[in-house]
Amino acid sequence: WLSPTTSAFLSLPTFVVALGYHYCIPQVYHAMGPDATPDRFHRAVIIATVLSTVMYSVLATIGYLTVGAHADDNANLMNLFPRDDRIVSLVRAGIAAHIVCVFPLMALTVRDSLHRALLRIIGEDELAE
Repeated sequence: WLSPTTSAFLSLPTFVVALGYHYCIPQVYHAMGPDATPDRFHRAVIIATVLSTVMYSVLATIGYLTVGAHADDNANLMNLFPRDDRIVSLVRAGIAAHIVCVFPLMALTVRDSLHRALLRIIGEDELAE
């Protein structure tokens, strides 16, 4: 029943993202301001998860109905669309903008942690909090 293949590595990005963003939670909770409570944060997480699920489901359905059987298992669906189509180019630009805007979320948490560690090393602990 278990036959390891190289296609198992296709799921690796999903696990990397899932495990890679969990440490951002304290930063996001803190960004909610002085009114942050576990209940408000829990509600925000549920709303974000529902909205993301709906959005991805709609986009996946549209993608499947548009491309259907023409997509290979390992295909990049964007490569199936013409390169000179303005709408497709706009979608490609949107994907690039998404990546550019999401990456700093991870970098912000790392930067803040390194900044606090540096302040503790140089003896300015009161500024590290």
